Amino acid sequence: MGEQVRKRLGDSYGPLRLFYSQEPSPLGTGGALRFALPLLTSDTVLVMNGDSFCNADLRGFRNWHGAQGGRASLLLTYQADTQRYGRVDLQSDGRILRFNEKDAQNGPGWINGGIYLIHRSLLQAIPEGVAISLERDLFSSWVGQGLYGYCNGEQFLDIGIPEAYAAADQFFSKGGPP
Repeated sequence: MGEQVRKRLGDSYGPLRLFYSQEPSPLGTGGALRFALPLLTSDTVLVMNGDSFCNADLRGFRNWHGAQGGRASLLLTYQADTQRYGRVDLQSDGRILRFNEKDAQNGPGWINGGIYLIHRSLLQAIPEGVAISLERDLFSSWVGQGLYGYCNGEQFLDIGIPEAYAAADQFFSKGGPP
């Protein structure tokens, strides 16, 4: 239903020009990024999930990513219980050791905040026309290849279950983050 977004927003939003990339069939988060690659002009691409919100300092994230010299950085947020989200284990310098998407492990830890900085070369390596997930397939395969985690996500909301959707709706109807 991407045409509804295009119809609603048009070709610009304030001073921003908008470009659309709509796959002919669902390609997953990784496949959709690969499909959109011809529209992307920068060496590093900011990717944000559309079904979650993570209040974060994006300028600080970008600066940190550049200082690490990695190929991809994930913005992480700390949660009291990671079971619903999975868990990201990392070294003290931010290098990701393990990316476990939605595993059965519970308890406190760092989770994927749904905001990424990814170098173009990683996107070019994704097979064209193949349905593939960043979270389930690619991130774990990028461990040891310059994948970092930035531990600075603050308030995190996602709409994956009805209770979370209701909480997000209430949060945004009150004006969002301070």
